[in-house]
Amino acid sequence: KSIARTNNQSCFSQYMDKLASLFSSPKFDPTKLKVNLKLALTRVGLQKKKKANGIINAKRDVASDLSTTHNEDNARIKVEQIIKDDFLIEAFDILELFLEEAITKLKILEASRFVPPELNEALSTLVYAAPRVQVPEFLVIREQLGLKFGKPFLAAANENLGGCVNASVLHKLTIITPEPMLVYSYLNEIAQTNGIDWHHDDLSATASAEASALSGLPSPAGGGNGGNGGGGGLPTNTHSLLDQLPIPQLSNVPQPTSKPPPSGGFPAFPSVPGGQQQQQSNA
Repeated sequence: KSIARTNNQSCFSQYMDKLASLFSSPKFDPTKLKVNLKLALTRVGLQKKKKANGIINAKRDVASDLSTTHNEDNARIKVEQIIKDDFLIEAFDILELFLEEAITKLKILEASRFVPPELNEALSTLVYAAPRVQVPEFLVIREQLGLKFGKPFLAAANENLGGCVNASVLHKLTIITPEPMLVYSYLNEIAQTNGIDWHHDDLSATASAEASALSGLPSPAGGGNGGNGGGGGLPTNTHSLLDQLPIPQLSNVPQPTSKPPPSGGFPAFPSVPGGQQQQQSNA
């Protein structure tokens, strides 16, 4: 009976512990954070190698499209993905440095009630990158940092308040379509590396159009007078427009007299009534 009573008590205590864990709020676990920081560092290295190998294979496919099938549209789509993978690899390089910094200064992180200034950029960037990279350990890191420093810190990092996120990582992880000039430069580089006689005829025209768009002036191809695609140029004969403007006539303005100035070189002022009498009385 005593053994059965002991077993019942142990089972009841385990049941109560599990029930309490369900309703109790999670707490910051520095050991869990350290383990996931190291796992994330290893996972990022594997992701970099995987992306680099994928880029090599994709460049071979692009070279085949340019030389064999002459499918430029398909090659351009593949190059856009290559550019995005290149950006992701560059972001991984910076994230590796921030992971190593967080591991090195983990004791400072544990002892701090607020985010240490020397770790603000690193931790904010790791939180920002968590939902944007396919590394599950980053989600655990974000959770532990939220338990340590609170939800306002997570919100500030997600929204990049005050520029707390690294600018390069912010740019590399932004999902945008690569610019045509960058795509064509990748295509030219791949063609030259593989000895393919290929060049884009509209490359210089595209560069000129983009430069004109940035400067606010019409492109040479569009014409100076707002031709096809020029976006509206400046008129060539501006003097004719100025000549057509009406000139206002001022009737109440006194006209200058043709009377020559006195010999003394000073203009003659009009006489004031009673002025001569005042001069005589003063004399």
